[in-house]
Amino acid sequence: RDTADAERRVGVAHALGNQLAAAGFAASWLARRKDADGVGRLISLAALASASIAGFLGGHLTYRRGVGVNTTAFAAGPSDWTTIARLAEVPEHQPTAVATDDVVLLVHRRGDDVVVLEDRCTHRGGPLHEGPVERGCIVCPWHDSAFDLATGAVRRGPASMPQPSYDVRVVDGRIEARRDEAGALRANAIGPSSLDQPA
Repeated sequence: RDTADAERRVGVAHALGNQLAAAGFAASWLARRKDADGVGRLISLAALASASIAGFLGGHLTYRRGVGVNTTAFAAGPSDWTTIARLAEVPEHQPTAVATDDVVLLVHRRGDDVVVLEDRCTHRGGPLHEGPVERGCIVCPWHDSAFDLATGAVRRGPASMPQPSYDVRVVDGRIEARRDEAGALRANAIGPSSLDQPA
């Protein structure tokens, strides 16, 4: 659902290569137990080749194609209180993108209650402000991942990493935000989907 056809084919080849390698190492062990050391070595070499090719394919998917990569891992965001917008400029009940020096933030306002998350989806980088709000979650318009607006926790995949969230305060009509956690080490766990529960 979240990968293109070529990426999916490479992913299947990666998985099959790993399974072949595991089966090969098991067969090699059995052959060596039956005193067929030469056959065991050959099977082991074939399994090693399969594992190497599968590892290369997995690396290609991750490093070249960005499959399974947290797209917000290296975004810093403001660590000190920073004015990001005026409260009056942010429409109510409408996800809004606000650019800072470092990142684009998603601001969602209900009256004077404001929440701020990073706007770029951790899954594949989709613009969250373009997605709908459902049951307290922002839904990515690209692959339908849902994140809790209050915490950034994943409520529905395919995303596996939470959205970076920000501490927020309103001072003299200005919305100020700062990153509430350091770097890529997240405290937010993946939780059950509140979207799959009846309202």
